[in-house]
Amino acid sequence: MDNNVERIADYFKAGEKRKCVATGVEIEHFVVGKDGNSMSYGQMAAFMEKIKKQTDKAYFEDGHLLGFYNEDYSITLEPASQLEISIAPKEKIEEIEQVYQSFRREADKILSEEGFFLVNEGYHPYKKATELELIPKKRYEYMNCYFEQSGKLGKNMMRATASTQVSIDYESEQDFVEKYRLACILSPVLALLTDNTLVFEGEKVKKHMMRTAIWLDTDSVRCGIFPGTFSEDFGYEKYAQYLYENPPILIMNEKGEAVYTGQKKLEEIYGKRAMTKKEIEHAISMFFPDVRLKNYIEIRMADSMEIASVLAYTALIKACFYQSSIRKQLNAYLGAVTEKEIDQAKLSLMENGYDGQVYGKSVREVLGKLVELLEKYGDMETKQYVIGSTLFEKTTKAGRNEAENGK
Repeated sequence: MDNNVERIADYFKAGEKRKCVATGVEIEHFVVGKDGNSMSYGQMAAFMEKIKKQTDKAYFEDGHLLGFYNEDYSITLEPASQLEISIAPKEKIEEIEQVYQSFRREADKILSEEGFFLVNEGYHPYKKATELELIPKKRYEYMNCYFEQSGKLGKNMMRATASTQVSIDYESEQDFVEKYRLACILSPVLALLTDNTLVFEGEKVKKHMMRTAIWLDTDSVRCGIFPGTFSEDFGYEKYAQYLYENPPILIMNEKGEAVYTGQKKLEEIYGKRAMTKKEIEHAISMFFPDVRLKNYIEIRMADSMEIASVLAYTALIKACFYQSSIRKQLNAYLGAVTEKEIDQAKLSLMENGYDGQVYGKSVREVLGKLVELLEKYGDMETKQYVIGSTLFEKTTKAGRNEAENGK
């Protein structure tokens, strides 16, 4: 095994936690005015200066303010000035809600004074991708260049999409593998459940899961289901090996400057020396599978949503992956699945929505089974935030009946 592959695998191993109870949440927003125009980078920088506290630490690149952070959350700008809040891992959903609502009270007040507001949708509701400008960050300039060759919809992904991401912990390599595989298996269902894309390129969306469709045509090398997820030898090393044998698009040099590397693979770039921790973290960040391994597991397929749905979704993830009874029964119910079957499930749900099929079952049956397990085994937090939430409005009584009857 190449020493750098071992170093990357060791980085994943170092992420193991003895106690897995916390969840981290990232929510992206469009910042738009009454005329439908997005805030420019200059306006966003001025907004961040106003909301940033003196004790917050700022991110700069080439003199440009790109974000700031404190112990509760970080604020960063996505490629076309989408505003992302990353809330530090919390043990209780209530804590996530408090942090987010506190931020929104301050942000909404400042933005409204400027005639702008935050929008939580999966795709920009008013603009086409080509009408949105990239912020002054070399990383995004180089990614834009690369994605023009790797797929048809990379520009749409970068400029006009917004997501919700939830992160969970793992206690061992076996625990990682089990959670990671289940997250991949559930990914089409979770994408449908959190589908919040109403408009694409100025026109009403006619099908479902538009963000999933966009990612499918962005870059097959670094998006979708991670190759080898269901192989017998899947684990830290397998994940590390795949990263090392593929191009990172760009690297950061010793001065912290982005350097475009194009089709050069990590093994070509670092084959003669040891990768540093920062270099490993950057390389990991340049791959975008539905479920990403960092030193935690990042579940990435949900659209940007209003906070009530985000909290319900986060509580759902927490219940499915941290409550062993639910996880065990979900695995038994869904059975063995292949990467090809996940792709087929995505296509079925994109075309048919809640009338689609996943792994030989109707998606309504699967969602009905999920609600049944949450009601039976979920804790008080699960029942408070998930059961009866708007997230499950489309999980019909018929779906529950299908699950109960095993149809």
